[in-house]
Amino acid sequence: MDSLSSKEDVKAAMQSIDDLKQQIRSFVNLEHLKVPMIVYLGGSAHIADVFANLNKGGVPLTKYEVFGAAWVNAAIRLRGAEESPLQDQLLQYVKNYYLDMRKQAEFDVDDFSEDELTQNRTVTLPEFGTALGQYVVDHLSALVPETTSAAPEIGFGLLGVAMNLDNRKLSSLNKYIQKIRDELEDILQKTERICNNLQSMFETLLRRFKSTGNDYENGLSSTFKTLSYFAALWDLDPSSEEYTTALSNIKAAYVYDAITSAWSSHGDQRLMEYCNSSRDYGTRISEEQFDQAFDQWIADQTPGINFGKDIKCLITIHANLSYLSASVPNGETFELEHIIARKRIDAADSSRPRHILGNSLGNCMYLPRGINNPKKDKTLYEINDHNRYSQLIKESQYFSEDEMQKAMQALTASDYESVNGLLRERSRQVAHTLVRALLKDSV
Repeated sequence: MDSLSSKEDVKAAMQSIDDLKQQIRSFVNLEHLKVPMIVYLGGSAHIADVFANLNKGGVPLTKYEVFGAAWVNAAIRLRGAEESPLQDQLLQYVKNYYLDMRKQAEFDVDDFSEDELTQNRTVTLPEFGTALGQYVVDHLSALVPETTSAAPEIGFGLLGVAMNLDNRKLSSLNKYIQKIRDELEDILQKTERICNNLQSMFETLLRRFKSTGNDYENGLSSTFKTLSYFAALWDLDPSSEEYTTALSNIKAAYVYDAITSAWSSHGDQRLMEYCNSSRDYGTRISEEQFDQAFDQWIADQTPGINFGKDIKCLITIHANLSYLSASVPNGETFELEHIIARKRIDAADSSRPRHILGNSLGNCMYLPRGINNPKKDKTLYEINDHNRYSQLIKESQYFSEDEMQKAMQALTASDYESVNGLLRERSRQVAHTLVRALLKDSV
Protein backbone atom coordinates (compact mmCIF):
# COMPACT_ATOMS: atom_id res chain seq x y z
CA MET A 1 0.00 0.00 0.00
CA ASP A 2 2.82 2.38 0.91
CA SER A 3 4.66 1.55 -2.33
CA LEU A 4 1.58 2.29 -4.42
CA SER A 5 1.05 5.58 -2.60
CA SER A 6 4.67 6.56 -3.23
CA LYS A 7 4.42 5.88 -6.96
CA GLU A 8 1.24 7.94 -7.17
CA ASP A 9 2.95 10.85 -5.35
CA VAL A 10 5.87 10.78 -7.77
CA LYS A 11 3.51 10.67 -10.74
CA ALA A 12 1.52 13.61 -9.36
CA ALA A 13 4.72 15.59 -8.79
CA MET A 14 5.96 14.95 -12.33
CA GLN A 15 2.60 16.04 -13.71
CA SER A 16 2.77 19.25 -11.68
CA ILE A 17 6.22 19.98 -13.11
CA ASP A 18 4.97 19.39 -16.66
CA ASP A 19 2.01 21.69 -16.02
CA LEU A 20 4.31 24.39 -14.69
CA LYS A 21 6.59 24.14 -17.73
CA GLN A 22 3.58 24.51 -20.00
CA GLN A 23 2.41 27.59 -18.09
CA ILE A 24 5.86 29.15 -18.45
CA ARG A 25 5.89 28.49 -22.19
CA SER A 26 2.44 30.03 -22.57
CA PHE A 27 3.48 33.05 -20.50
CA VAL A 28 6.48 34.01 -22.64
CA ASN A 29 7.79 32.59 -25.89
CA LEU A 30 11.45 33.53 -26.06
CA GLU A 31 11.55 32.92 -29.81
CA HIS A 32 9.10 35.77 -30.34
CA LEU A 33 10.25 38.04 -27.51
CA LYS A 34 11.02 41.58 -28.66
CA VAL A 35 13.61 43.66 -26.83
CA PRO A 36 13.17 47.43 -27.14
CA MET A 37 16.17 49.33 -28.46
CA ILE A 38 16.92 53.03 -28.41
CA VAL A 39 19.00 54.30 -31.32
CA TYR A 40 21.13 57.27 -30.28
CA LEU A 41 21.85 59.65 -33.15
CA GLY A 42 23.45 62.49 -31.19
CA GLY A 43 27.08 63.48 -30.82
CA SER A 44 29.62 61.41 -28.89
CA ALA A 45 30.16 64.18 -26.36
CA HIS A 46 26.77 63.49 -24.74
CA ILE A 47 26.76 59.70 -24.84
CA ALA A 48 27.81 59.31 -21.19
CA ASP A 49 24.93 61.55 -20.11
CA VAL A 50 22.52 59.43 -22.16
CA PHE A 51 23.80 56.29 -20.42
CA ALA A 52 23.43 58.00 -17.05
CA ASN A 53 19.81 59.02 -17.73
CA LEU A 54 18.91 55.48 -18.83
CA ASN A 55 20.59 54.13 -15.70
CA LYS A 56 18.26 55.69 -13.12
CA GLY A 57 16.13 52.61 -12.50
CA GLY A 58 17.11 49.46 -10.61
CA VAL A 59 20.62 49.37 -9.15
CA PRO A 60 22.41 52.36 -10.69
CA LEU A 61 25.97 52.15 -11.93
CA THR A 62 28.58 54.56 -10.65
CA LYS A 63 29.44 57.36 -13.04
CA TYR A 64 32.77 55.66 -13.71
CA GLU A 65 30.97 52.45 -14.71
CA VAL A 66 28.82 54.57 -17.00
CA PHE A 67 31.98 55.99 -18.57
CA GLY A 68 33.23 52.45 -19.09
CA ALA A 69 30.06 51.53 -20.98
CA ALA A 70 29.83 54.76 -22.97
CA TRP A 71 33.43 55.17 -24.09
CA VAL A 72 34.42 51.66 -25.19
CA ASN A 73 35.31 53.01 -28.64
CA ALA A 74 37.46 55.92 -27.39
CA ALA A 75 40.85 54.28 -28.03
CA ILE A 76 44.32 55.46 -27.06
CA ARG A 77 47.33 53.98 -28.82
CA LEU A 78 50.42 53.65 -26.64
CA ARG A 79 54.00 53.85 -27.84
CA GLY A 80 55.90 50.70 -28.73
CA ALA A 81 57.26 48.44 -26.03
CA GLU A 82 60.16 49.96 -24.06
CA GLU A 83 59.83 53.34 -25.83
CA SER A 84 58.21 54.81 -22.72
CA PRO A 85 58.60 53.15 -19.30
CA LEU A 86 55.57 55.06 -18.03
CA GLN A 87 53.35 53.87 -20.88
CA ASP A 88 54.62 50.33 -20.30
CA GLN A 89 53.57 50.66 -16.65
CA LEU A 90 50.19 52.00 -17.66
CA LEU A 91 49.58 49.03 -19.96
CA GLN A 92 50.53 46.64 -17.16
CA TYR A 93 47.99 48.33 -14.87
CA VAL A 94 45.28 47.71 -17.48
CA LYS A 95 46.30 44.05 -17.71
CA ASN A 96 46.37 43.71 -13.93
CA TYR A 97 42.87 45.18 -13.70
CA TYR A 98 41.40 42.45 -15.90
CA LEU A 99 43.54 39.70 -14.40
CA ASP A 100 42.34 40.71 -10.92
CA MET A 101 38.72 40.74 -12.15
CA ARG A 102 39.16 37.26 -13.56
CA LYS A 103 40.75 36.02 -10.35
CA GLN A 104 38.14 37.53 -8.05
CA ALA A 105 35.15 36.47 -10.13
CA GLU A 106 36.63 33.07 -11.00
CA PHE A 107 35.44 33.31 -14.60
CA ASP A 108 36.85 34.63 -17.85
CA VAL A 109 36.41 38.28 -18.77
CA ASP A 110 34.89 38.61 -22.24
CA ASP A 111 37.00 40.23 -24.96
CA PHE A 112 40.13 40.34 -22.78
CA SER A 113 43.34 38.87 -24.13
CA GLU A 114 46.60 39.71 -22.38
CA ASP A 115 48.56 38.75 -25.50
CA GLU A 116 46.39 40.96 -27.71
CA LEU A 117 46.85 43.92 -25.36
CA THR A 118 50.60 43.35 -25.38
CA GLN A 119 50.72 43.33 -29.18
CA ASN A 120 48.20 46.06 -30.00
CA ARG A 121 49.11 48.37 -27.08
CA THR A 122 45.73 50.07 -27.40
CA VAL A 123 43.56 50.93 -24.39
CA THR A 124 40.21 52.64 -24.08
CA LEU A 125 39.68 55.97 -22.33
CA PRO A 126 37.96 54.29 -19.33
CA GLU A 127 40.83 51.80 -19.03
CA PHE A 128 43.33 54.65 -19.16
CA GLY A 129 41.50 56.64 -16.48
CA THR A 130 41.32 53.71 -14.07
CA ALA A 131 44.94 52.67 -14.70
CA LEU A 132 46.14 56.25 -14.17
CA GLY A 133 44.28 56.36 -10.87
CA GLN A 134 45.75 53.06 -9.74
CA TYR A 135 49.22 54.41 -10.51
CA VAL A 136 48.52 57.34 -8.14
CA VAL A 137 47.09 55.03 -5.46
CA ASP A 138 50.25 52.89 -5.58
CA HIS A 139 52.78 55.73 -5.80
CA LEU A 140 51.11 58.18 -3.43
CA SER A 141 50.10 55.73 -0.71
CA ALA A 142 50.95 58.15 2.11
CA LEU A 143 48.21 60.50 1.01
CA VAL A 144 45.64 58.39 -0.84
CA PRO A 145 43.72 55.71 1.12
CA GLU A 146 43.27 52.54 -0.95
CA THR A 147 39.53 51.97 -1.41
CA THR A 148 37.49 50.29 -4.13
CA SER A 149 36.59 53.67 -5.60
CA ALA A 150 39.95 55.42 -5.20
CA ALA A 151 41.48 54.53 -8.58
CA PRO A 152 38.63 55.74 -10.85
CA GLU A 153 37.94 58.81 -8.69
CA ILE A 154 41.58 59.91 -8.75
CA GLY A 155 42.26 58.79 -12.33
CA PHE A 156 39.32 60.46 -14.05
CA GLY A 157 39.66 63.48 -11.77
CA LEU A 158 43.30 63.78 -12.78
CA LEU A 159 42.36 63.66 -16.46
CA GLY A 160 39.93 66.47 -15.71
CA VAL A 161 42.81 68.44 -14.17
CA ALA A 162 45.02 67.75 -17.20
CA MET A 163 42.29 68.93 -19.57
CA ASN A 164 41.30 71.87 -17.30
CA LEU A 165 37.81 70.36 -17.20
CA ASP A 166 35.36 70.92 -14.36
CA ASN A 167 34.93 67.69 -12.36
CA ARG A 168 31.17 68.17 -12.65
CA LYS A 169 31.53 67.84 -16.44
CA LEU A 170 33.66 64.70 -16.63
CA SER A 171 30.92 63.09 -18.75
CA SER A 172 32.25 65.17 -21.66
CA LEU A 173 35.84 64.00 -21.18
CA ASN A 174 35.71 61.93 -24.37
CA LYS A 175 35.53 65.21 -26.33
CA TYR A 176 39.17 65.65 -25.33
CA ILE A 177 40.30 62.22 -26.54
CA GLN A 178 42.61 63.61 -29.23
CA LYS A 179 44.19 66.06 -26.79
CA ILE A 180 44.72 63.19 -24.33
CA ARG A 181 46.38 61.13 -27.07
CA ASP A 182 48.63 64.04 -28.04
CA GLU A 183 49.63 64.83 -24.45
CA LEU A 184 49.73 61.26 -23.13
CA GLU A 185 53.43 61.17 -22.24
CA ASP A 186 53.27 64.66 -20.72
CA ILE A 187 50.29 63.63 -18.56
CA LEU A 188 52.16 60.58 -17.30
CA GLN A 189 55.39 62.48 -16.64
CA LYS A 190 53.62 65.21 -14.66
CA THR A 191 51.67 62.58 -12.71
CA GLU A 192 54.88 60.73 -11.87
CA ARG A 193 56.73 63.88 -10.79
CA ILE A 194 53.95 65.27 -8.60
CA CYS A 195 53.32 61.84 -7.05
CA ASN A 196 57.00 61.57 -6.14
CA ASN A 197 57.10 65.10 -4.69
CA LEU A 198 53.96 64.63 -2.60
CA GLN A 199 54.88 61.12 -1.45
CA SER A 200 58.32 62.29 -0.33
CA MET A 201 56.72 65.05 1.75
CA PHE A 202 53.72 63.24 3.19
CA GLU A 203 55.40 59.95 4.05
CA THR A 204 57.48 61.81 6.65
CA LEU A 205 54.32 63.44 8.06
CA LEU A 206 51.85 60.56 8.05
CA ARG A 207 53.97 57.46 8.61
CA ARG A 208 52.96 55.32 11.55
CA PHE A 209 55.68 53.89 13.75
CA LYS A 210 55.92 50.20 12.95
CA SER A 211 58.82 47.80 13.02
CA THR A 212 57.95 46.40 9.58
CA GLY A 213 56.28 47.80 6.47
CA ASN A 214 54.86 51.23 5.72
CA ASP A 215 51.53 52.32 7.07
CA TYR A 216 50.01 55.78 7.09
CA GLU A 217 47.43 57.77 9.03
CA ASN A 218 45.81 59.73 6.18
CA GLY A 219 42.51 60.47 7.87
CA LEU A 220 42.52 64.10 6.73
CA SER A 221 42.70 63.15 3.05
CA SER A 222 39.93 63.48 0.47
CA THR A 223 39.83 63.01 -3.29
CA PHE A 224 39.16 66.63 -4.29
CA LYS A 225 41.73 67.88 -1.81
CA THR A 226 44.41 65.58 -3.25
CA LEU A 227 43.47 66.52 -6.81
CA SER A 228 43.86 70.19 -5.90
CA TYR A 229 47.56 69.58 -5.20
CA PHE A 230 47.98 68.17 -8.71
CA ALA A 231 45.98 71.05 -10.17
CA ALA A 232 48.04 73.69 -8.37
CA LEU A 233 51.35 72.17 -9.50
CA TRP A 234 50.35 70.87 -12.95
CA ASP A 235 51.37 73.79 -15.15
CA LEU A 236 54.20 75.15 -13.00
CA ASP A 237 57.83 74.73 -13.98
CA PRO A 238 59.18 72.21 -11.43
CA SER A 239 62.48 74.11 -11.26
CA SER A 240 60.76 77.41 -10.48
CA GLU A 241 60.49 79.16 -7.13
CA GLU A 242 56.72 79.26 -7.63
CA TYR A 243 56.59 75.45 -7.75
CA THR A 244 58.82 75.07 -4.68
CA THR A 245 56.74 77.58 -2.75
CA ALA A 246 53.43 75.92 -3.57
CA LEU A 247 54.78 72.48 -2.69
CA SER A 248 56.17 73.66 0.66
CA ASN A 249 52.84 75.31 1.57
CA ILE A 250 50.73 72.24 0.76
CA LYS A 251 51.59 70.32 3.93
CA ALA A 252 50.30 73.14 6.17
CA ALA A 253 47.22 73.52 3.98
CA TYR A 254 46.55 69.77 4.37
CA VAL A 255 45.91 70.32 8.09
CA TYR A 256 44.46 73.84 7.91
CA ASP A 257 41.85 72.88 5.32
CA ALA A 258 40.80 69.93 7.49
CA ILE A 259 40.24 71.86 10.71
CA THR A 260 38.39 74.62 8.82
CA SER A 261 36.26 72.09 6.84
CA ALA A 262 37.36 73.76 3.61
CA TRP A 263 36.53 70.69 1.49
CA SER A 264 33.34 69.60 3.25
CA SER A 265 31.02 71.09 0.61
CA HIS A 266 31.25 72.22 -3.02
CA GLY A 267 34.56 70.37 -3.36
CA ASP A 268 34.21 70.12 -7.13
CA GLN A 269 33.78 73.88 -7.44
CA ARG A 270 36.77 74.52 -5.16
CA LEU A 271 38.88 72.07 -7.19
CA MET A 272 38.03 73.95 -10.40
CA GLU A 273 39.36 77.13 -8.80
CA TYR A 274 42.76 75.44 -8.45
CA CYS A 275 42.54 74.25 -12.06
CA ASN A 276 41.91 77.73 -13.42
CA SER A 277 44.46 79.30 -11.01
CA SER A 278 41.95 81.54 -9.24
CA ARG A 279 43.05 79.72 -6.09
CA ASP A 280 46.55 78.34 -5.36
CA TYR A 281 48.97 77.28 -2.62
CA GLY A 282 51.36 80.16 -3.20
CA THR A 283 50.52 82.08 -0.01
CA ARG A 284 51.78 81.00 3.40
CA ILE A 285 49.15 80.61 6.11
CA SER A 286 50.00 82.94 9.02
CA GLU A 287 50.67 81.50 12.49
CA GLU A 288 47.96 83.70 14.00
CA GLN A 289 45.38 82.56 11.45
CA PHE A 290 46.35 78.91 11.96
CA ASP A 291 46.31 79.16 15.77
CA GLN A 292 42.88 80.79 15.75
CA ALA A 293 41.49 78.07 13.48
CA PHE A 294 42.85 75.38 15.79
CA ASP A 295 41.47 77.11 18.89
CA GLN A 296 38.01 77.16 17.33
CA TRP A 297 38.32 73.52 16.26
CA ILE A 298 39.34 72.49 19.79
CA ALA A 299 36.47 74.46 21.30
CA ASP A 300 34.05 72.56 19.06
CA GLN A 301 35.22 69.09 20.18
CA THR A 302 32.63 66.95 21.95
CA PRO A 303 33.12 64.32 24.70
CA GLY A 304 33.83 60.70 23.80
CA ILE A 305 36.38 57.94 24.25
CA ASN A 306 37.32 56.63 20.78
CA PHE A 307 39.81 58.60 18.68
CA GLY A 308 38.48 59.70 15.28
CA LYS A 309 40.54 59.47 12.12
CA ASP A 310 41.23 63.21 12.30
CA ILE A 311 42.75 62.94 15.79
CA LYS A 312 44.85 59.93 14.76
CA CYS A 313 46.16 61.81 11.74
CA LEU A 314 46.96 65.01 13.66
CA ILE A 315 48.75 63.11 16.43
CA THR A 316 50.76 61.20 13.85
CA ILE A 317 51.88 64.46 12.24
CA HIS A 318 52.68 65.95 15.65
CA ALA A 319 54.77 62.90 16.58
CA ASN A 320 56.62 62.88 13.27
CA LEU A 321 57.49 66.56 13.59
CA SER A 322 58.44 66.54 17.27
CA TYR A 323 59.09 63.84 19.85
CA LEU A 324 59.55 60.91 17.47
CA SER A 325 61.24 62.80 14.64
CA ALA A 326 64.76 61.64 15.52
CA SER A 327 64.55 59.45 18.61
CA VAL A 328 62.65 56.36 17.46
CA PRO A 329 64.34 53.22 18.89
CA ASN A 330 65.43 50.80 16.18
CA GLY A 331 62.80 48.21 15.27
CA GLU A 332 60.25 49.32 17.87
CA THR A 333 56.56 49.66 17.12
CA PHE A 334 54.58 52.57 18.56
CA GLU A 335 50.84 52.70 19.14
CA LEU A 336 48.28 55.44 19.69
CA GLU A 337 47.28 55.52 23.34
CA HIS A 338 45.12 57.46 25.78
CA ILE A 339 47.25 59.59 28.11
CA ILE A 340 44.59 59.51 30.80
CA ALA A 341 43.95 55.80 30.48
CA ARG A 342 40.69 54.66 28.97
CA LYS A 343 40.13 52.36 31.95
CA ARG A 344 40.25 55.30 34.36
CA ILE A 345 37.98 57.44 32.20
CA ASP A 346 35.44 54.61 31.93
CA ALA A 347 35.47 54.21 35.72
CA ALA A 348 34.81 57.93 36.25
CA ASP A 349 32.47 58.57 33.30
CA SER A 350 30.44 55.49 32.42
CA SER A 351 27.17 57.30 31.68
CA ARG A 352 25.81 58.11 28.23
CA PRO A 353 26.31 60.62 26.81
CA ARG A 354 29.93 61.02 27.86
CA HIS A 355 31.19 64.04 29.77
CA ILE A 356 34.97 63.74 29.41
CA LEU A 357 37.00 64.64 26.30
CA GLY A 358 38.79 61.31 26.36
CA ASN A 359 38.82 61.27 22.54
CA SER A 360 40.51 64.65 22.21
CA LEU A 361 43.81 65.79 20.74
CA GLY A 362 45.01 66.49 24.28
CA ASN A 363 44.51 62.90 25.42
CA CYS A 364 46.31 61.11 22.57
CA MET A 365 49.94 60.29 21.82
CA TYR A 366 52.20 57.53 20.49
CA LEU A 367 53.70 55.22 23.09
CA PRO A 368 55.99 52.25 22.49
CA ARG A 369 54.14 48.96 22.57
CA GLY A 370 56.38 47.85 25.41
CA ILE A 371 54.99 50.73 27.50
CA ASN A 372 51.44 50.48 26.26
CA ASN A 373 50.72 46.85 27.03
CA PRO A 374 51.71 46.73 30.73
CA LYS A 375 50.57 50.30 31.41
CA LYS A 376 46.83 49.76 31.00
CA ASP A 377 45.63 52.19 33.68
CA LYS A 378 48.98 53.66 34.73
CA THR A 379 50.61 56.97 33.85
CA LEU A 380 54.18 57.24 32.59
CA TYR A 381 55.16 58.72 35.95
CA GLU A 382 54.09 55.54 37.72
CA ILE A 383 56.45 53.40 35.63
CA ASN A 384 59.26 55.92 35.08
CA ASP A 385 61.97 53.96 36.88
CA HIS A 386 65.46 55.51 36.60
CA ASN A 387 63.92 58.36 34.52
CA ARG A 388 63.46 55.89 31.67
CA TYR A 389 60.68 57.94 30.06
CA SER A 390 61.63 61.45 31.17
CA GLN A 391 62.75 62.52 27.70
CA LEU A 392 59.56 61.16 26.12
CA ILE A 393 57.46 62.99 28.74
CA LYS A 394 59.20 66.27 28.00
CA GLU A 395 59.31 66.11 24.19
CA SER A 396 55.75 64.83 23.73
CA GLN A 397 54.17 67.63 25.80
CA TYR A 398 52.87 64.98 28.18
CA PHE A 399 51.08 66.33 31.26
CA SER A 400 53.39 67.58 33.98
CA GLU A 401 53.38 65.51 37.15
CA ASP A 402 51.33 68.18 38.90
CA GLU A 403 48.80 68.33 36.03
CA MET A 404 48.48 64.55 35.99
CA GLN A 405 47.85 64.50 39.74
CA LYS A 406 45.15 67.16 39.34
CA ALA A 407 43.55 65.14 36.55
CA MET A 408 43.45 61.99 38.71
CA GLN A 409 41.93 63.89 41.62
CA ALA A 410 39.33 65.47 39.35
CA LEU A 411 38.42 62.04 37.94
CA THR A 412 37.92 60.66 41.45
CA ALA A 413 35.68 63.61 42.31
CA SER A 414 33.78 63.38 38.98
CA ASP A 415 34.92 66.94 38.32
CA TYR A 416 34.54 66.71 34.55
CA GLU A 417 35.05 70.41 33.96
CA SER A 418 38.54 70.35 35.49
CA VAL A 419 39.55 67.23 33.57
CA ASN A 420 38.34 68.76 30.29
CA GLY A 421 40.13 72.01 31.08
CA LEU A 422 43.44 70.13 31.33
CA LEU A 423 42.71 68.17 28.14
CA ARG A 424 41.80 71.31 26.20
CA GLU A 425 44.96 73.05 27.36
CA ARG A 426 47.16 70.18 26.19
CA SER A 427 45.20 70.13 22.92
CA ARG A 428 46.14 73.77 22.39
CA GLN A 429 49.79 73.13 23.24
CA VAL A 430 49.98 70.22 20.78
CA ALA A 431 48.13 72.20 18.11
CA HIS A 432 50.34 75.26 18.41
CA THR A 433 53.50 73.12 18.28
CA LEU A 434 52.06 71.45 15.20
CA VAL A 435 51.38 74.79 13.55
CA ARG A 436 54.92 76.05 14.00
CA ALA A 437 56.43 72.81 12.77
CA LEU A 438 54.21 72.78 9.67
CA LEU A 439 54.96 76.41 8.86
CA LYS A 440 58.69 76.12 9.51
CA ASP A 441 59.58 75.48 5.86
CA SER A 442 56.60 77.31 4.32
CA VAL A 443 57.36 80.33 2.18
